[in-house]
Amino acid sequence: RRQGDLTSAQTRFLECLALYRQVGDTLRVATVLHNLGLTAQDRDDLDESGRWLEEGLALQQALGNARGAAITLHGLGTTAQKRGRFAEAQAFLAESLTIFTRMEDTGGILHNLRSLVETWLALGLPEPASVAWGALTAMYQAGEITPLPGEAEVQAGVEQALLIALGPARFDVAHARGASLSPMQAAEYSLSICHAPAP
Repeated sequence: RRQGDLTSAQTRFLECLALYRQVGDTLRVATVLHNLGLTAQDRDDLDESGRWLEEGLALQQALGNARGAAITLHGLGTTAQKRGRFAEAQAFLAESLTIFTRMEDTGGILHNLRSLVETWLALGLPEPASVAWGALTAMYQAGEITPLPGEAEVQAGVEQALLIALGPARFDVAHARGASLSPMQAAEYSLSICHAPAP
């Protein structure tokens, strides 16, 4: 997205935020805070992104809105990724994935798996990243994920990085293992990796 579009979006969100605060609509305030956080992330203003998202998360939790909290936790995870704080990113993504798994929300599970693949690559964990990637690939092929614009190029880049990190033979084994998992099984596997003691 162009910088001008992001600035315009931020202005509109700030106007909405002021209105919803004035009328006391806490749920919409929390939603706009999330959108401000993602807009700041797209502008690479990661400190601001974190502040908006943390405020939004606190409101979602106070409202008892589990799905809203899970969505914002994912945003905090991707902001931490962009900061290069990959252990912190994994913790946020695991918390988000836990909620979506409890809800059996396949869409939320898939978004977190996608982000965890990149996080695990950065943390030097190419094998679980390849297992999760195998699960995601199977879901793409089954039509359970609607590809985003430019997604094919992103997928090719991720797969190439996994092949380089793990080697073709080990990648094929891990990828096949992941492809055999259901979304719920892939989520449970991923959570076991997130909660494993650090080596």
